[in-house]
Amino acid sequence: MAHRQGIKWPEPFGPKFKNNFETSVVNAFSGGAQELEMSEPGRYYFAGAIPLWNSCLKCHLPHRTSLEERVAALVISMPLSN
Repeated sequence: MAHRQGIKWPEPFGPKFKNNFETSVVNAFSGGAQELEMSEPGRYYFAGAIPLWNSCLKCHLPHRTSLEERVAALVISMPLSN
């Protein structure tokens, strides 16, 4: 298993973070947050948690080795005008 930010990811599904916001999302959602937003010069980010139920995971991740609750994220990134 790959490990990042204290989360165990089954190989080869480890995260491929595009930026620091996505890293922040993983950390926040691991701590129980349901949404996160951030802005930086020229860009706004929002992430919302999507619960992954066992009934979904039995098809989408059939070789999982535990019944731990899992969460995915919908990340929205929008350019901001100055």
